Amino acid sequence: QTHLYINNAFVQLCKLAYELIHLKTLLLPVWHDILWDQHMLVMNMPCDVSTCWNSTYNMLQYAFIHQDAINIVTQ
Repeated sequence: QTHLYINNAFVQLCKLAYELIHLKTLLLPVWHDILWDQHMLVMNMPCDVSTCWNSTYNMLQYAFIHQDAINIVTQ
């Protein structure tokens, strides 16, 4: 059961990272504004890339640090 919850959360993070990159005129400015309002470094979320061995770790670490901003943008 826990495995399914973690897998679902990971899939949702991948979708968010994809949307942040590909919706540059819609979602990206909102994301940058949220980070700015939260006094966080304004940067894009890294994506999970199958050919880069540590990209999953980088994405999860970014999500952990920026979890407040992720909660705001996904509401």
